[in-house]
Amino acid sequence: MWAIILLILVIAAVVSQLSGSKKRAWIGMKTTRVILLGYVGLLILLAGASLLLPMNNTSIKMLSEEEVEQSMKLQDQVISEAYRGTFEEENGLDVIEKWTLPLTSDELGITPINDYSIQVFIEKSSEVGEEIQITHYAGKTIVDGMDLTEKRDKVRIEMQGNELEIKNPSHVSVKLAELSTGFPFQQFSSEKVEWFQSNSYGNIGMDVLYIKAPIGLKIEGQALYVN
Repeated sequence: MWAIILLILVIAAVVSQLSGSKKRAWIGMKTTRVILLGYVGLLILLAGASLLLPMNNTSIKMLSEEEVEQSMKLQDQVISEAYRGTFEEENGLDVIEKWTLPLTSDELGITPINDYSIQVFIEKSSEVGEEIQITHYAGKTIVDGMDLTEKRDKVRIEMQGNELEIKNPSHVSVKLAELSTGFPFQQFSSEKVEWFQSNSYGNIGMDVLYIKAPIGLKIEGQALYVN
């Protein structure tokens, strides 16, 4: 802010000197040089201070708009194929958590206790013994091109007797800050700074529970069979 004020004063002083009128010149040459030197000194000081700031070394992966669209297409494709009876594991979805739970009965009830949709798909497999294997998948969660999928919490599950309870993942608060080049550099570069960006893009990934269960297990609840 002070750099902008000093710049305005310098411009005003130069214009005043070039006007050729001593009566209208409200800032003398000596004052102009002092302001100009002060402005240059401030630029040097700010430039040096900027070198001490942390660099952009965030671990958050940035995705282009095309990559976000491709991710959404893959997620939709996985879900569509699952509704048709085929589920390709880890194709377009990220693994959030895995569980292996023992069975105490030949029946299993699935009870979702949540306020939003969690897709549940079940595969009957001869490779599974007296247990069920559960994998929590999620589509990518992207905010303004930043991949925040790893910041998501897992779906919570509990086995109560022969009843599998599916609960909401805990809410996660993520604070994001975006840094841009400082004014001392912006005024001498071609970088375009947009103060009010309107081209934000993103996607909220869908939660999917994929359950592998023994062939002889009787299952009741809101779920679809695949494979």
